[in-house]
Amino acid sequence: MMINSLVKKYLSFRAKKVNKKLVVFISDDWGSMRLRDAEQRNELVKKGLSMDFNRFDRFDSFETDKDFDELLNVLLKYKDQTGRHPVITAATC
Repeated sequence: MMINSLVKKYLSFRAKKVNKKLVVFISDDWGSMRLRDAEQRNELVKKGLSMDFNRFDRFDSFETDKDFDELLNVLLKYKDQTGRHPVITAATC
C-alpha cells in the first residue's frame, strides 16, 4: 500500500504542470459493437428484448457523419486566448 502511494506521488511530481483550464473528453469503449441506431434498438424492443437494463443499451449507437459534423461545428464556435480552436483527435472505424 505504501509503495503504491509513493509511486503515485512520484508520477504526479514528474507530470507536466499547466496553468490552463483544460477540457478533456475520454472514450473507453472503442470497438464495442452494440446498436447501429435507434431504429435497430426499437426493433429489438418490439421483439420483447428489454433495452432499459443499462445506460449502454438505452443510449449507445454508432456515430454518424452527422454526429461528427455537429461536434466539429460546436468546437468551431470556441477559441482560446490566442485565437486557436479546440482540437480533437478522432479515431474511428
